[in-house]
Amino acid sequence: MITTPSSPGPSSQAARILEEGRLPQPPVNSLANPPAGGVVLGLVGGLGLAAGVFYYKAIVEACLEDGRQPRLVLVHADSQKVMGLASRDARLELATYLVDLLHQLRAAGAQIAAIPAFAPQVCAEDIARMTPLPLIDLIEVIRSEAKRRDLKRVAILGAGVTMRTALFSQLPDVDVVPLPGDEEALVADVYARLVARGAQDPAEIDLMVDIARRAVERDSLDAVIVAGTDFVHALTEDRLGVPTLDGARLHVSRIVAQMAGGVRKMSADAFSDRRGGPG
Repeated sequence: MITTPSSPGPSSQAARILEEGRLPQPPVNSLANPPAGGVVLGLVGGLGLAAGVFYYKAIVEACLEDGRQPRLVLVHADSQKVMGLASRDARLELATYLVDLLHQLRAAGAQIAAIPAFAPQVCAEDIARMTPLPLIDLIEVIRSEAKRRDLKRVAILGAGVTMRTALFSQLPDVDVVPLPGDEEALVADVYARLVARGAQDPAEIDLMVDIARRAVERDSLDAVIVAGTDFVHALTEDRLGVPTLDGARLHVSRIVAQMAGGVRKMSADAFSDRRGGPG
């Protein structure tokens, strides 16, 4: 089932929750004993064409590989609105918009949800206060993997807002080394164009590879974190030629695990080695 932001929905629910200072109740569907087919995932799409296609394809293929039919619903977000609000640091407005989409997913039958993009994570705390559904946290997945691999020094490749904000300050005992200003600007521009056109330019990807390799050597990095879901096809570890932590692939693995077993804390070992979708 696919819903859109124009569908009838509880557009004021997020604002009311915030005003009343109350936490949303969990869905009526109990996840303590998930059905044999797994729980229903609600996915916020539209936040980048390549990312949306990757997530959908990887989730479906992984479920079928496990002998399960995927149970999911999708809502389409306005990517330009999301990126604009994130760039202006309009966190509460962004959170309210995204939580309204989560309400649409819950109304469509979702029991858990995921937001497959990094830029919206700038308002993660506000979303957590208002969400009507348990969320599979993209940053927490990366935090778990960084801890498992004992990473100490990393650089970030992603959207401008992702690289500029303190989004990855949540990584304990990890020093996030910023790229030089000109390199950061180039990565941000390439990512914005990739999101806009939904297709990679080989010459631009070669530039990203050069930046990643130079950063690892120059700054003695343990790894590069690919923190742009639309980079997932282009910036694989094989392509970059340096140790890489791929946030989108890790997120998909956690999503598939929780679709199978309900909402529970998963160990890093349960998802770190799985590779969903195309390589």
